[in-house]
Amino acid sequence: MQLENRTTYHVNFINCSANDRIPLWCLTMKKCVYFLLVFFSFFLINTESSAHLILAGYGSINIDGNKITILVGVPIKSFTRIDFPLDDIQQQKTIQQNKHILIEQLNSNMKFTFNAPLEVIADEILYSPQLPGEKTPPQVEWLRQLKLNGPLSSQQIDIELNTKALGTKYIFQVKNGADQEIAVITDDEPNHQFFKDQWGTLKSFFFEGLSHILSGFDHLLFILILLISGINIKRWLWVLSSFTLAHGMTYSLASLGIFSVSAPLVESVIALTIIITSIFEIRNFHPKLWQECLIVFGFGLFHGLGFSSAMSTITNESRFPTISILGFNLGIEFGQLVTSLAIYLALLALRKFPHLYQSTPRAIAILSMIVGCYWFFERLFLQ
Repeated sequence: MQLENRTTYHVNFINCSANDRIPLWCLTMKKCVYFLLVFFSFFLINTESSAHLILAGYGSINIDGNKITILVGVPIKSFTRIDFPLDDIQQQKTIQQNKHILIEQLNSNMKFTFNAPLEVIADEILYSPQLPGEKTPPQVEWLRQLKLNGPLSSQQIDIELNTKALGTKYIFQVKNGADQEIAVITDDEPNHQFFKDQWGTLKSFFFEGLSHILSGFDHLLFILILLISGINIKRWLWVLSSFTLAHGMTYSLASLGIFSVSAPLVESVIALTIIITSIFEIRNFHPKLWQECLIVFGFGLFHGLGFSSAMSTITNESRFPTISILGFNLGIEFGQLVTSLAIYLALLALRKFPHLYQSTPRAIAILSMIVGCYWFFERLFLQ
């Protein structure tokens, strides 16, 4: 019997069997991916994940006859050249001592345009401390009273904020007699023209919806787990359509005030949907498509309630409530589309590395389940 000569190379491969040889560079990349996933999981745990609207500040303008009252709340940390102590009483004293500096900075970072000659009657600076259990930081409230020296030539009112200096997100409410309009002012849309038309409202709430989905890490994580198992365009279209239909329904109904729910409970259930979806992926449980669509539809109902808990008051008091809801929903769907496209491109890239392509979805699911469990107990018991 003639023996076969074999040469075994141990330079480029670590192998457990002849059919399972993994290149060293691939093994190293795999470890790097897992490290990044673990790091990202810790980031999510320590990051605000809920869909609630977290404001940097707020503002209102009330026009009553020939008088205009402007009230704006700005986080203390937005101001420069002033060292604020931690004690509430000392903070209040510091604010009064530096009143002229605060008004100067507010004037330079806010622009209000009325179509009439004006004069300033009074400028006051007030202190609004952080209340126990509230997420809104301590605020400096600027109360300015103006007098109209002539009739308004136009109902349109322009507001422009330097959100880079003042904070990233503001809600402004403007009242002029019976007319009322609310708008969200952000880095993406730092100015708004009130009492113009429905397009301005649609645009404002579109960007707010887009911001909500892209900063709502729990919703993004749910979509990731839903799609990470592999590229299947037909399945993706069906499950994403089910999710969209469900959260669009509950968001619209709740935003119109037809029903209301407890925000902490809804946020806890959203975390539970992440846990359940992660377990499905870990156990490699893939029901029939119609069954999966029903499950995703049920989960989407709660995600829609999460969106509505932040926006119901805003849309109810908006000048165009239906347009506001439509714009917000369109922003959510566009953000969801962008997220799905990013997942698609990532999976396409992973296909070039079969070992990563096969193992990464399970690793992501395990870490997502851990993050989901943390969010669930945090929201249910610690809020």
